Amino acid sequence: MSAAILRRPQWDLRWAGVVAALPLALAVARLLPETGLGLYARLFAAAACLLVLPGALVVRAVGAPASLSLALAASVACSLGFLFVALVLTFAFEASVSFTIAVVVAIVLAALLPAARARPAARDRMELRALGALLVVGFAFGGLLWWVPPALKGDWLFHLARAQKLVELPSLESLASVNEFQNGDLHPGYAVPLWHAVLALVGKLAGVGTADVVVYLPAVLAPLAFVLAYAAGAALFGSWVGGITVAFAQIAQAGFSRAGTGFVTSRAPPGLVEWLALPTAASRLLLVPAALALVFAIVSGGPLRLLPFLVAAAFAVAVVHPTDAIFVAIAAGGFFAARLLLARFERPAVGRLALALGGLLVPAGAYFVWLLPAVRATASFQPDAAERARGLAHYSRLFDAAADTFRLPPEAITRGASIVVIGLAVVPLAAFARRRLWSAFVVGTSLALLAVALSPPIFTVLSDTVSLSQTRRLTGFLPITVALAGAAMLLSRLKLIGVALAGATALAAQIAYPTETSRQVEGGPSWPVWIALGSAGATLALLVGFRVWRRAGLTVPRTFVSWVESKRRRRPIFGRLGLPGSRAAWTVAVTLAVIAPIVVTGLASVERSARDERALTPGLVDALRKLRPLEVVFSDPQSAYRVAALAPLYINAAPPAHVANTPRNRPYDRVEDAWRFFSPGLGDAEREAILSRYGADWLLVAKANRDPKTLVGSLEPAYEDDRYALYRLESP
Repeated sequence: MSAAILRRPQWDLRWAGVVAALPLALAVARLLPETGLGLYARLFAAAACLLVLPGALVVRAVGAPASLSLALAASVACSLGFLFVALVLTFAFEASVSFTIAVVVAIVLAALLPAARARPAARDRMELRALGALLVVGFAFGGLLWWVPPALKGDWLFHLARAQKLVELPSLESLASVNEFQNGDLHPGYAVPLWHAVLALVGKLAGVGTADVVVYLPAVLAPLAFVLAYAAGAALFGSWVGGITVAFAQIAQAGFSRAGTGFVTSRAPPGLVEWLALPTAASRLLLVPAALALVFAIVSGGPLRLLPFLVAAAFAVAVVHPTDAIFVAIAAGGFFAARLLLARFERPAVGRLALALGGLLVPAGAYFVWLLPAVRATASFQPDAAERARGLAHYSRLFDAAADTFRLPPEAITRGASIVVIGLAVVPLAAFARRRLWSAFVVGTSLALLAVALSPPIFTVLSDTVSLSQTRRLTGFLPITVALAGAAMLLSRLKLIGVALAGATALAAQIAYPTETSRQVEGGPSWPVWIALGSAGATLALLVGFRVWRRAGLTVPRTFVSWVESKRRRRPIFGRLGLPGSRAAWTVAVTLAVIAPIVVTGLASVERSARDERALTPGLVDALRKLRPLEVVFSDPQSAYRVAALAPLYINAAPPAHVANTPRNRPYDRVEDAWRFFSPGLGDAEREAILSRYGADWLLVAKANRDPKTLVGSLEPAYEDDRYALYRLESP
């Protein structure tokens, strides 16, 4: 018998201790109070056990990559894949989320032994130091989010309602169980409530209310978002310097600027990171960077065992926020085309491009095939003239409409965001590094996304497919952070002069085009958009033209591009993948100089969220939570919207902007019926007919509205305070 067979397995006890520490930390955290640091400890431990631990075991078992940040990206993608499987089984067996947790625990236990026996990967000390510094910044930013939590209103209520039903229903009989209406249609954007299950399970594991999860989870996830941005940047640039510059740029753009991303805020920053508990921001700031990090790793020669994790990440993006998968596909198409045109490849490299593209598109495409019937049922899919006019009227300041087509105007793309202005203005610098992966990403994605956004026929077709409310977010996927990172590497050659130049430019841009901190919608400059589009198109056209010229046997004249290429061969503008220490320090300094004016302005204008003036009273919430699950409460649209968010109940109506416009949902008809019910001229017989039509079990009257006194006069209120009265309706 050979020595290899007789050799005992090598157990990594330190790693096993880390794995065991997460569940232990959760158990200890649950002994702490449900407020303050105790609440933070609960949410942190629960999120780590759910989003990182299951996938980390599998990543280690199959062979973790050398990059810790890349391993984390694969772990998050894999964990969400497992959660999707557990959630599907839960609905298939009509079980509760306790069953979902049991399935996830079973997966963890199954992966524990193979993971413990796997050989640990060697780690780069420089990356560990960079991640340590980034985590310090991330936790500091999380503290800011904790201090200025969002108010529970608007989109937060919509997603809280679905998470609330997931965690409190004893039996999840179908995907429609989490809808707001009885017998309503699925919302195609959230047909499978994967991210809502994350919110529900974090609350369940942490032993806290789902509302607290929605409000405070962004503070916990902010460091993870910045580390995943680092993972994408490090894989794209091939160094920790690229990762840290992309992460810092992401902090400035997503942390202190919501403008230019399709979001409008009624108060000051933090920005898009504030929305991390919601699927929209979670997809943009967690899942998309994780998927891109895996794409860049595979394309640049990383291990092919990362491909299944890329498939899981792409599928998670499609499930959590389907339109993001479409926008990523557009960007990826431009990136891969630019990479093929800008660099000379051997067959293995082309094969890796094909594998990465397939890993992005195939899982999303499979999900869309299943989702298509739900999409076709919505009025926003291939809308008629009336529906399109309604959408354009609602978003009149964001689109340029002419005849039967429309587009995003350049001014809307740069509106109120100096970092977007700077990022687009430096896109031409990517031409100086055309053989680098990041250059193809900046050139290709900029060209693809801007061409779609600015071309009325193409943009109209896209909007008719995914809706106007979603296409306004298209340009949020522009490679602003990568373009800034590339420019920082170039300016780092100038050392102190480069830092001064970057800081002066950023300060001037912030003064001229300040970050948006109010609902006042003002157009930004159009020139950065045309510079980015023109330079990206010209780069591809010139280099392709030169390639064709050479293949025809003709002599290429000594142009500016050929001069740059000759200089680049003598002394590479961007250095090699591993930048010298001093060069790395100057690159980080340039990046900090660029983002400093944005961050300082944002910090100076931070303020707490305004209280929801229409919030339900605590006594009413307690009364509603005592009702039987999935009973129907009839009220005015704004009150009903809050009822669904705070108790596992069905309602009669909600603001149409937060409802899928389908034949059975009928959001506008429901709102009209609700307000007609409370109108003074309506008779009791007509009111009773409306209640019967919606199968109402309870009537909630907001005393600020007109009270149907004759109808409720014979009813005894089950709950009443100075603002609300809740009545039990007799069964028909």
